[in-house]
Amino acid sequence: MKVLKPKSGYVRGLGPRARPPAKVRAQGDDMERVQLATQVHTLSASNEELRASNEQLKASNEELKADFSRMNKEAIEREKKLREDMLKNV
Repeated sequence: MKVLKPKSGYVRGLGPRARPPAKVRAQGDDMERVQLATQVHTLSASNEELRASNEQLKASNEELKADFSRMNKEAIEREKKLREDMLKNV
């Protein structure tokens, strides 16, 4: 330590280039930030598409429930009418 004073870019006991200088790391961090920002943007767009699709499915589901309810009522009425007709004929 007395002969060779610590310098930036040195890791104690490992010598130079044991880790990249701060400038190289910062450039790598910038590239990583850009990649992460791109992923966030892509995932946000995908999320919005899924939300829109989910809303369409909910609307479709409500229509199907209404149709099923209407058809069920019609079937009950037909069955009731058939029973009445059968009782009249007996």
